[in-house]
Amino acid sequence: MSLGTALQTDRYELTMVDAALSSGVAMRPAVFEVFTRRLPEGRRYGVVAGTARVVDAIERFRFSASDIDYLRSIGLSTDALEWFANYRFQGDVWGYPEGEIYFPTSPILTVEAPFAEAVVLETVILSILNHDCAVAAAGSRMSTAAAGRRTIEMGSRRTDPDAAIAAARAAAIAGLMATSNLAAGDRYGLTTAGTAAHAFTLAHLEEDVAFRAQIAAQGVATTLLVDTYDIPNGLRTAVAVAKEFGATGPGGVRIDSGDLVEETRNARILLDELGARSTRIVVSGDLDEWRMDELIKAGAPIDVFGVGTSLVMGSGAPTAGLTYKLVAIEDDHGDLQRVAKRSAGKAGIGGRKVTKRTFDGTTLIEELLVGPNIAETVAALGEASVQVPFVLAGVTQPHADVAGAKAVHERTMIIVEAIGARSIQPGVTAVQPLIVPMPASLGSTAVDASMQAELNAAMSAELEAVQVREQRSFDERRRRALIIVDVQNDFCEGGSLAVNGGAAVAKGVAEYLAVQTSAGVIVATLDAHVDPGVHFSDAPDFVDTWPKHCVVGTNGGQPHPNLMPALGQIEMWFAKGAHEAAYSGFEGRSTTSGESLDDYLKRRRITSVDVVGIATDYCVAATVRGALACGYSVRILSDLVAAVDLVGGKATLDDFAAIGVEILTSTEALMGVRQPENPQQPAPQQTPQQQTPQHSAQHNQLHA
Repeated sequence: MSLGTALQTDRYELTMVDAALSSGVAMRPAVFEVFTRRLPEGRRYGVVAGTARVVDAIERFRFSASDIDYLRSIGLSTDALEWFANYRFQGDVWGYPEGEIYFPTSPILTVEAPFAEAVVLETVILSILNHDCAVAAAGSRMSTAAAGRRTIEMGSRRTDPDAAIAAARAAAIAGLMATSNLAAGDRYGLTTAGTAAHAFTLAHLEEDVAFRAQIAAQGVATTLLVDTYDIPNGLRTAVAVAKEFGATGPGGVRIDSGDLVEETRNARILLDELGARSTRIVVSGDLDEWRMDELIKAGAPIDVFGVGTSLVMGSGAPTAGLTYKLVAIEDDHGDLQRVAKRSAGKAGIGGRKVTKRTFDGTTLIEELLVGPNIAETVAALGEASVQVPFVLAGVTQPHADVAGAKAVHERTMIIVEAIGARSIQPGVTAVQPLIVPMPASLGSTAVDASMQAELNAAMSAELEAVQVREQRSFDERRRRALIIVDVQNDFCEGGSLAVNGGAAVAKGVAEYLAVQTSAGVIVATLDAHVDPGVHFSDAPDFVDTWPKHCVVGTNGGQPHPNLMPALGQIEMWFAKGAHEAAYSGFEGRSTTSGESLDDYLKRRRITSVDVVGIATDYCVAATVRGALACGYSVRILSDLVAAVDLVGGKATLDDFAAIGVEILTSTEALMGVRQPENPQQPAPQQTPQQQTPQHSAQHNQLHA
C-alpha cells in the first residue's frame, strides 16, 4: 500500500521529538514496551492481533513533502522538519506472535531504537493494537461460547469501513470461521459468507418468489432468511421451494429475531418433520458471548452463529487498554538505565522484559522475566520464550499470515484451557504474571526486591479485583432484563399522542443497546389496540379517555424509526390493550407465544429489570409498578424516558426513588453503578398508587 501513516499520530509526539532534538535526548538508545496494566472487566486473558498491521504501518511511516508543509504550518522547528523529512525506522521490534494470549504487564510489543525514532510511533501502534486486540479477545470468547459451532463475523455495517476490514482479520485470528466482508476476504484470503437481508424478501412482495430467486442464483446450498413475516410459514416455504429444485431443503435458514431458544427448537422440529434434516439453523441478531453461552446451555439447536455489533466493538471493551511506555534509556555514560512511572495506580516496571512461561504440571504459574538483551535471552530460553522478532535493524522479518496466527491461537487455547480461563463463566483465578530476576548465567541485573514485592502484590490485588468484578458482572448480566416501553410512532413527535422527547428516547435506547453488555434479556412492549372501547374518544379527557392511537396495522402503532438499529436485539415483543385500556407492560402478552411478560422473565430466571421508554408518568410508571408487584428489583434509566409533563415526570421518579427504585442514567448503568448489596425489595403496597397523576386538558400531548 502506498498511503503513508506518519500523520496518523498525535501532535504531542512531534512536540517531544522537536524538544528532544534540542536537548540531545533524541538519539539516545531507548526501549519502549506495549502492555496493559489490567484486563477489561470479565476477561482473564487477552489475545494479540494486529502486529502484522503494525509492522506494515512502520514500513509506511514516511513524511511526504505535503506532510512537511503541514508540519511547518503548525510551527515545528527547522531541525525537526529536516529530521521528519528523513525519517526511516532503523530499530528493532519484538513481540508476542499474533494469536498468542497475554496478561497484565505482558510485554506484547517491544520497540528498541533511538528515543525520537521510537516515541513518534506511539499513536499508530496503539491505535492498531488496541482495536485489533479488543476484537480478537471478544472473538476468542465468542468462539469458546459457540462450543464448536460455526461462527461468522458480520459486523461491517457497525463500524468504520477500514476498521471493519481489520476487525474481520482479528476475528479470523481468534477462531471465527468466515466473514461477510469482501475486502477482508480479498486482502487476507479469508473465507466469506453471506445470506440475504429482509429487504430482499420485501422487495419480491411474496416470500416464495424471493426464495426461488435466491436459490436459482445461488443454488440450494444457500441460506434463506425466514423471519421476515412468520417463521413457521417461512420455514415451510423455504423447504417447499428447495424441493422444487430437487433438494430436501435449503442449505440453511437464518433466524434474526425473537426468543432464539424457542424459535430454533421449533424450527428444528418443523424442519425435521418436513424432511429437511440436513438444513442448518443460523442465528444472528446482535449476539455476544454471554447470549451465545446461554443459548448453548439452554440446548438451542443452533448450527451457525452470526456475530456483528458486539464483536467489532470488543463486546463491551472497544479498546484493549494497552499503553506504550518508555522502560529504558541510555544515560550520559552510555549505560542503559531502567525507568518507570511511580505514580499511584500507574506504577510501571522498568527495564527490558523477556517473557518465559513456567508451568506446574499443566498450569501456567508465571509469565514475566527481566533481561538485559532480548535476542540473547530469547535464544537462551529457547521454546520457553514467547517473543519473536518482527523488525531487526529496520528490516521486516518473516512472520505468520492470518492462517498461521490462527494456528498460534489454537495452540494457545490449550494453555487457556489449562489455567481454566477459557470458559466465559466467572470464578477461575487468572495466571499470576510474576516479576522474577533473570538467572545470573544470562547476565541479568536483579530487580530491586522491594519494588518486585510491591508490584507483584499490586498485580495480585488487581487480578483478584478483576475476578470479583467478573462475578458481579456475570450475575447481573444473567439475571437482569431491559424493558423498552411503548417507543412507538404515535407517542413520539408527529404522532397522535406525542410526548416531547419521544424521538430522542428512541434514538438514545438504540445507542445504549449498541454499546451495553449487561442488559441481559431485552424485551419491548407495544400498545396494540384493536377496539379498546371507551379507551378511545372523540372528546377525550386525557385522563381516562384518549384520542385514537396505536391501532394495530397502522403506522402509528409501529416502533419509531430511531429505534430500528436495535430491533434485532429485542428478543420478544409484548402487545397490550387490544380490547381494553392497558398501561403496564405486565398486562402484555408475547406476540408469538401468548406468554405473559412476567412468565417470560421468570422462565429466563430474571430477578432485576431496567425500564426505559414512554412516558415516564404513564406507561413507564405503570410498568415499574407491575415489575415491583411481581417481585423484581427495578432501575429506571432516567435519560431514556420522556414524560408527558416535566414536573409530573420528576415527581414520578422521586416517588419511585423514595421506595427503593434505583434512578440512574444509562451512562451510570454502563459504568456499573449498582444497587447496594442485598437490596430490600419494597413490598407491593409501598409502590405509588395505581391512580395516574391528574393533568389538565392543556397537557394534551399525553401517552396512554
